[in-house]
Amino acid sequence: MVECWLPYGKTEIHITVPIQDLMGILEPRFNQPLEDAPTSLEKAIAEAFKGEAAEKASGGLAAIAIDGALNPSLAALASSKVVERLRGGGASPDSIVLIVGNGWRRHSDPQLIEALRAQGPLRDLKIYEHTLRAGELTDLGATERGTMVSINRHFASAQLRIVIGETHPDALTGFKGPQDVLLPGISSLKTVEMNRIHALREVPGPGKVEGNQLLEDVMEVAKLADVDLAVNIVSSPEGGLLGVYAGDLEEVWRRAISDFGEAFRVRVENRPEILVLSAGGFKHDHDLYSAIWALSPAKDMADRGFLIILAAECSEGLGVEGLRTLSKMERVEELRRSYTLGAEAVNLLKSTLRRSQVHIVSALPRSYLEPLGLKPHRTANEALASAVEGRRGRKTLVIPRGCITIPELS
Repeated sequence: MVECWLPYGKTEIHITVPIQDLMGILEPRFNQPLEDAPTSLEKAIAEAFKGEAAEKASGGLAAIAIDGALNPSLAALASSKVVERLRGGGASPDSIVLIVGNGWRRHSDPQLIEALRAQGPLRDLKIYEHTLRAGELTDLGATERGTMVSINRHFASAQLRIVIGETHPDALTGFKGPQDVLLPGISSLKTVEMNRIHALREVPGPGKVEGNQLLEDVMEVAKLADVDLAVNIVSSPEGGLLGVYAGDLEEVWRRAISDFGEAFRVRVENRPEILVLSAGGFKHDHDLYSAIWALSPAKDMADRGFLIILAAECSEGLGVEGLRTLSKMERVEELRRSYTLGAEAVNLLKSTLRRSQVHIVSALPRSYLEPLGLKPHRTANEALASAVEGRRGRKTLVIPRGCITIPELS
């Protein structure tokens, strides 16, 4: 027997797989984190802080928007280095605001807010938490695909606009980056919905960038927001800093993909019969809407009768109302007519269920999970026992970080 540990919220759970059934445990392959994260961040930011950005730092309001899903320690460290550079350029604390971009979430991660307030350079700053019901918005027009763009007013009205984001695989846009701070991070719910309705046509899948309509739309939103400086990090699942880039938003995103994109790709020699999948811990499983995208790569491995066990704590609930109100809808046409945020996740789940069974280990009540077609269990071992009962085929593949792993069939 092999005991496999799966990230689950801010802790781990285990599953025991018979050694003769285990095909492998697949995870991204990272080098060791940078030895001196503060110096690496400071150097990258200092080199980028020149020209127009440096001139703007000395007058008017500076707004720093950060991705609310960032590792709290890295987010606080990166933010403090940016603020130190602004203060060194003559900016006063009352001319700098920090905005936490939470997109559809109802509140920020308390540990993130605590980490930000614990940093000396950030203690005197006004911190705005942009959440689902944010009302202080500025309209920026529309993208070519018709997405009406409204973003946080404090960011839009600033003279100097800075974003701090992170690059890793994403089922919708291929790879996340600092552009995600803008959409979904500090955008209105309507803007997020108008972008993500495109995923009803197709969920591109992690790592798929070329021809990705959702990504192109997000990048256009970033251009409308007129960002002066982007800080982009790559981190290990444990929160170590692997890489940092600062400068033009699209350039630093592409540099991160060039340097680290292959680290997230793993080879799958043969199709498994059972896939044990964790969304990847709190960053990816704080709600079901975030965690469900871990299922996206599974469609490329699934034959009929395929079984999936998904571990996702979902301490913040479903995440979006669409997962509840649209749970009974089966056809994409119905979901499009009744679209609300979450319809695209329902569509992914329903298409997965046409070929596979999906068992789930979660803190969510059965009344939330069963209408979606999910089979809930209290433990991962209980889920595995239920999944293999009466089956001949039990070849099992384990992917502990499903949302950031790109499995590729040989």
